[in-house]
Amino acid sequence: MFISAASPAQPPAVFRSDTQLVQINVIVRDKDGPAANLEKDDFILTDRGKKRNISVFSVHKKISRLATPAETTPPLPVNTFSNRRLANGADAPPSVTMILLDRLNTLLNTSMGNTEQTPLINVAHALESAKQQLLKFIDELDPGERVAIYSLSQSLTVLSDFTGDRERLKRIIQDYKATSLTSREIAEPVGASVPHLSSQINEDRQTLAGMSNATRAQTTMAAMLALSAHVSGIPGRKNLVWLTSDLMIPAEALGRALSRSQIAVYPVDARGLQPFALPNTQADYDAWAQLGGPLRQSPNSGAGPSVPVGITAMQTLAAETGGRAFVNNNDLTGAIRHAIDDGATTYTLGFYVDTDSLDGKFHELKVRMKRPGLEVRTQKGYFALKDGPGIGGSLLAASMTSPLEDSGIHVLARVEHADGGLSVSGSIDLRGLQLEQSRDLFRGAFEIYVLQQDAAGNTIERQSENMQLEMTGAQYEEYLKSGVFFRALIKSKDGLKTLRIIVTDRAHTTIGSLIIPLSEVK
Repeated sequence: MFISAASPAQPPAVFRSDTQLVQINVIVRDKDGPAANLEKDDFILTDRGKKRNISVFSVHKKISRLATPAETTPPLPVNTFSNRRLANGADAPPSVTMILLDRLNTLLNTSMGNTEQTPLINVAHALESAKQQLLKFIDELDPGERVAIYSLSQSLTVLSDFTGDRERLKRIIQDYKATSLTSREIAEPVGASVPHLSSQINEDRQTLAGMSNATRAQTTMAAMLALSAHVSGIPGRKNLVWLTSDLMIPAEALGRALSRSQIAVYPVDARGLQPFALPNTQADYDAWAQLGGPLRQSPNSGAGPSVPVGITAMQTLAAETGGRAFVNNNDLTGAIRHAIDDGATTYTLGFYVDTDSLDGKFHELKVRMKRPGLEVRTQKGYFALKDGPGIGGSLLAASMTSPLEDSGIHVLARVEHADGGLSVSGSIDLRGLQLEQSRDLFRGAFEIYVLQQDAAGNTIERQSENMQLEMTGAQYEEYLKSGVFFRALIKSKDGLKTLRIIVTDRAHTTIGSLIIPLSEVK
């Protein structure tokens, strides 16, 4: 049973009537580094070649706190939980950095087969090397910077959410198991040389590799979309430093999906420096020169040198999101530092699109500078999508099983034991909801779900309620301060281990979720 009421400054809620706001994050560099002190009139923004009027413009600059450590966010009261990743306000950093250690796609076992004509890349110690470089980086971390660390294996795991606490980060990294999960001999089998059996053996190996790689790609895509939802509520630029290697994913589609959460990807090739024979054709030399280093021969094609598996995906992800790919390089610390430095000064540009222009297609954006000598990096574009249940339904389903919380809508909840069950009460931040304004009335709607889940994450009970909002201007101002109140009375089911609270807007296009292990309820 749900009870809802609204009870009686910050940015307003999102209003959607006949227009939709598109926002992008932009970094600008000159020969000395990030370019500061730029103004709105310095930028020219085009959408499919059509100049857009920049209606929203803001500058975000890093404030160094080396001398004075940043204040920590006060802990929440007992039995109170929140899905807010970072505190809002003037002390919020202009960008945050996520580090993803990829155990799934950084392949294990690099022994050479008899038919291989060039040495293969040795990544056996890539994750362990990354671990040591991360420790070195943390020693130099500015307490004002906010870093989160994740691990990708069979699912995505949060090793540490955003923090500037050096000692905490170092403890987590030291305890991290830096080993790969995927065998290269399964993912990239070399040719067999057994007389009369080679053809069938090779065919079987390729079939197995195809199945394994397809599963690996699905797991990777699901994890990255969960990560995107996890940080969607954090304003500004999110830098993702991704230590990986053999990516076999639709990189363009993933890059465009990540751009919706303003994530700039900085892939780092775990294979590092690649000591292989030089290419022997002009095309291979051109590709080699673009990568800044040598290439390896594909073990299966027999067609001479080629770009290593995953390199093209890394470059595409970086280009689509406004990041940078680091290949043929052993300096993970330098890659992380470059990503953080990119975010030292960032610019947010926003423009409005009328609903008639929301054609469901990808719109290419270009940002140019009126001043000469400036380099611009930003996402390649956006999907002009209308809000609708077709898209939202899949997002809601994913949120019910995601290993991470969604932060598009801030949810604050208190859980207490009551009469053999649980009492859940809390508030929903109005700023995450879509509202329509008509004269002095503000209208909106949202749905709230409370799921009981077992130890494996299966839902054993679900309650939901559709809630309508209608407010006067004065009421709206009060709601902004305290949020929209809700309460649910839960009768605990056998096997209950986790409560998952999900709030969605009218079309399920913005989602907030809160995962509460029952073991943390006192």
